[in-house]
Amino acid sequence: MKDTLSSFDIYALVCEFQQLIDGRIEQLYQPEKDKFFLKLKMPSKNKIGLLIKNGKWLNLTQKEQTMPKTPTSFIMAMRKLLANGKIKSVSQHNLERIIIFEVEKAGFLHKLIIELFSKGNIILVDSQGVILLSFVSHSWKTRIIKKGEEYSSPPSRFNFLDVDLDLFKTTLKNSNKDLVRALATTFNLGGLWSEEICLRARIAKNRSVEDLGEDEIGRVYEVITELIDQFKQRKFQPSLIYKIKNGEKELVDIIPIKFLMYESEGYSIEEMESFSQAADFYWKEEVKKDERQIKFESELAKLERIMTIQKETRQRLEKEANESKRKGDLLYINYKKCEELLGGEKNKEEKTIELFDPERGTTRLSIDPSKSVAQNAEVYYLKAKQISKKLEGVKRAMQDFQIRIKKTAKEGIKIKASVLAKKPRYRYWFEKYRWFISSNENLILAGKDASSNDQLVKRHMKQNDKYVHADIWGASSCVVKASDFRDKPLEINDVALKEACQFASVYSKGWGRYTSIQAYWVEPEQVSKSADSGEWVPRGAWIIRGKRNYKKCDLEIAVGEIRLDNEERVMGGPPSVFINRSKRYAVLEPGSKDKNLVAKQIAKAMNLPFEEVQRQMPPGNVSVKAIYGIKDENISTE
Repeated sequence: MKDTLSSFDIYALVCEFQQLIDGRIEQLYQPEKDKFFLKLKMPSKNKIGLLIKNGKWLNLTQKEQTMPKTPTSFIMAMRKLLANGKIKSVSQHNLERIIIFEVEKAGFLHKLIIELFSKGNIILVDSQGVILLSFVSHSWKTRIIKKGEEYSSPPSRFNFLDVDLDLFKTTLKNSNKDLVRALATTFNLGGLWSEEICLRARIAKNRSVEDLGEDEIGRVYEVITELIDQFKQRKFQPSLIYKIKNGEKELVDIIPIKFLMYESEGYSIEEMESFSQAADFYWKEEVKKDERQIKFESELAKLERIMTIQKETRQRLEKEANESKRKGDLLYINYKKCEELLGGEKNKEEKTIELFDPERGTTRLSIDPSKSVAQNAEVYYLKAKQISKKLEGVKRAMQDFQIRIKKTAKEGIKIKASVLAKKPRYRYWFEKYRWFISSNENLILAGKDASSNDQLVKRHMKQNDKYVHADIWGASSCVVKASDFRDKPLEINDVALKEACQFASVYSKGWGRYTSIQAYWVEPEQVSKSADSGEWVPRGAWIIRGKRNYKKCDLEIAVGEIRLDNEERVMGGPPSVFINRSKRYAVLEPGSKDKNLVAKQIAKAMNLPFEEVQRQMPPGNVSVKAIYGIKDENISTE
C-alpha cells in the first residue's frame, strides 16, 4: 500500500479544497505525535475535519478524532493565530508536495504551509513570509526553517505546469538513467506515475534515455502534457484500487484519474465521489505497526532489492557470455577474411574490425594481430567460459535468496495475522447513533437518548433529509439521509421512509406493549425547538408543525451481519433490508426472553462480539421469530 501522496494527488486535493474558501478554522488539535486535525466550518455551514499526517498525507474527513486532554504548546500557539480564522485561499506550490492555506484573522493574513515530503513539517508564516511557528526546526544548505527566518521552499527540480518540449528533451537526455528512473527522480514524478507514463507512451520503462529516438521522446512528452491538461481541466475520476488474489480483494492504491495499468486482469476499480473521500477511506484503517512488523517489512524489502540486483546481474552476464561466444563463432564463420586481415606484419596493436553476421548484420569486434584466427576466437570463448562460471555463482546465490524470501514471507504472514488480530475496528462517524442502511442504500440514523436525539437533528439533519418519529411519547428521533453512508447523494423513496418508520417504532416505548404502532415522517423545516407561548420543549424533544405523513409499522427487528467497505459489521434494522444484504441474521419481535440472553446466543452462533450484538437489541424482552443462515440449537423460535 502507498503511504504518501504524489504531487498529482495533491493537485487533485487542492482543487477539491477550493470548497473550503470563505470557511473558518474553528479549532486545531494534535491527536497523535505525527497527526494534526483542523476542525473546519465550511461556507455552507457544514462542519468537516482536515486530517494531516505529517510528511505523508492529508484529506477531509467526517471521522471523529480522539483528542488529548491537554493540547501541546505548538497547538496552543497555532490556536492563538488561526482559531476562528477565515480561509482566503488554498494552493499548491509549483506542483510540489507543498500545500498553502491563506488564513485571515483579526485583519492579519497568515500562511499555513503543509510540507508533505521527507519528514514533513507544519509551518506558519506572516504576510511578509517570516516564520512565526514551525513544528520542526532545521537548517539545510539552501534554506533555514526557524522562527524569525524568512520562509523559502526547497529548490524546485522541475515544474511540468510550465515546460516546453526542448527543455524536456535536454533535461531527459542529461539524466543518464533509464526512462522510468529519469521520470521518477529527475522530473520528480514518482515511481507509479512514471510507470503509467511509460505504459501510455508504449515504451519499455527500463529503456535507457540515450537509446530513445526523437519520436519516442516526443510521445513521452505528449503523454505528460495530456495528463497535465486533464488535471488543469479538473477531469478527475477518483477511485479505489483493489488487487484480487485467490478470490480476496486487497486495497492497494488510490488514484485521482483512471490508470491504464489498473485496467488489466487482477485489479478491481471502485469509483468514489471525490479524491479526498477516497483518501479518507484508504487511510481510515491505518494503525501503528509493531516492531516485529517493521522489522519484517524492512528485511523483506532488503532481500527483494538484492534479488532484483541479482536478476539484473544474471541478465547482464548471460548477455555478455552469449555476446562473447557469438564473436568467437563469428571469427570462424569469416575465417578466410580474418586471415587476410591478420596477414602481414605481426606484433601490431589490437585493432577493431567489422564482420558480417547473418542474424544481426555488421558487428564490430577487437582482434590481436599477433595471434591467429583460432587464437583470437579462443580468447572470446575463454571469456565466455569465465563469465559463465560467474553466472553459475549468481544463479546459486539467487536460489538461496529465493529460499530466504519464502521463509521471511511465511514469517510475515504470521506477524500480519497477529497484528490484524489486535487491530482496532474502524468506527464510522454515524456509529455513535443507532443506524442502518435502507434497501435503497440510504443511511438512516436514530438517537439513543435525549442528548443524542438533540445532537442528531441539530448536526446531521440537512435540507433534503427527512425527520421520522414514532407516534408515541418516549421514542427516538430518526433522520433519513438523502445520501448513502459515504455521503453520495440519493433520493429518498417510499421504501426507505417505511423502513425508517419501522426502525423508529422499534426503539420506542411501544416495544412490549403493542405488536404494531404508527410512525410519521416530515420535512426538516417542520421540525423546531421553538415552542408556542406558555409551552416548554424538554431536552431530546422537538416541536412538529404542519402535516404528518403516517405509516403503520409492525414491531419487529432483524439483527445480523452485513458488509460495509469490505468489512463485516453488526447491524440492526427492519427485516426487509437484510434480504439482499445479509446471509446470516435473526428476526426478533416482542416476547418473554431476556434480550441479553438472546444477544449472547446470537453472538455465539454467528461468532460476533457480544457487545456489538447487544447494542442492536430492542428496548425490552424478545422472541426469536425467524433465523437465517444460523444453525444453532441454542437459538429457538417461539
